[in-house]
Amino acid sequence: QIQESLFEYADVGPSRQLFLALDEDCNGQVSMSELVALAKAAASEGKGTKSLKKRDALKIFQADGVADAIQDFSFTEFVAATFNRKKCLTEKVGRVIFNSFDKNMDGSIQLSELAEGRLLGHLQATELVQTLKDLDLNGDAEIDFKGFMA
Repeated sequence: QIQESLFEYADVGPSRQLFLALDEDCNGQVSMSELVALAKAAASEGKGTKSLKKRDALKIFQADGVADAIQDFSFTEFVAATFNRKKCLTEKVGRVIFNSFDKNMDGSIQLSELAEGRLLGHLQATELVQTLKDLDLNGDAEIDFKGFMA
């Protein structure tokens, strides 16, 4: 929620509108079945060239090739995946988000800080470790601000 509250409505408004359209049962989460149903409806209205089949959607959203790892996603996760990073992710905004992870304010994010809270949504331990590896530019098992913004 930190991330989307830092942006102007003009920046996240379209993502919010799309999320609300996808969240047919209004539970604050978008499920795979909601996503597939909307894609099928768009295809049947001629808005797409072909209908999205559930197995195709599963391929897109699989985590490490494991279909069971697919979970519903929240608005915060949706905005994180869809906002215009080049336009919106300024150093100031990045610093606020970085500091929300850096609980001990030592200038780096450790694995334990990534795992705390729900800022990243529903990530498994392997996904947290991979995130740390992906953002750790110097191999010290910590994420500094430069790696975070990369």
